[in-house]
Amino acid sequence: MIRQGGPRAAALILVMGGAVTGVLGLVLGLLARSVQASFDAPLYDVLVAAYSPGSTWTRLNEAFTVIGDPLPSLWQSLAAAAVFAVLFRARWWIPAVLMPLGFVIEYVMQQGLTYLVARGAPPQGIGTWFSGGSARFVVMYGLILFLITLRWPGISRAWRIVGVISVAVLSFVEGYTRLYLLMHWPTDIPGGWLIGTLLLGTLIASTLALVGPAPVGAGRDEPHRMA
Repeated sequence: MIRQGGPRAAALILVMGGAVTGVLGLVLGLLARSVQASFDAPLYDVLVAAYSPGSTWTRLNEAFTVIGDPLPSLWQSLAAAAVFAVLFRARWWIPAVLMPLGFVIEYVMQQGLTYLVARGAPPQGIGTWFSGGSARFVVMYGLILFLITLRWPGISRAWRIVGVISVAVLSFVEGYTRLYLLMHWPTDIPGGWLIGTLLLGTLIASTLALVGPAPVGAGRDEPHRMA
């Protein structure tokens, strides 16, 4: 079914990918909770000592980190969906569905694992397993990059690599800001990157199963065609 593609294959990939991500996220979250006292707490104390309230560096981190908060991420996702819906023309429904779906799936996953892992926030923070901001950056900007390559399949390999590196750097910076600002336990951050990457891969695979591969020789100005 998956090899043949179509709506059923896309739905199956979405469900299976989400389930695998959820189970893995739960296992890793429980593992992170088990090493909280021995690993996270000592490292968090080091971060507290390095934190400089009111400094220029701190203000820069505070300005950047809010980009990954739920509401700003939602507005960015909706804006990207609207822009790409125009660019995709007849296939406007691809970005119109994909971008909001990415936001919803990540948010539901975060809330579910927060409840199940029940780790608790660090002394001076409000975040817990996993870092939603870190995951949202991976999902949101990863999907934007995917839509760009879907709309213009003739983009060179070099530019695709530049895009992937850009998404990785942005996601790293978001995770760093949340760590520096003492919002999370240290292990919450890589947990967010990993879960975000798994969700992104699931969404991309599901979309490709639905719309099919780009035809050989597709022009730069032709949207991705349905199989």
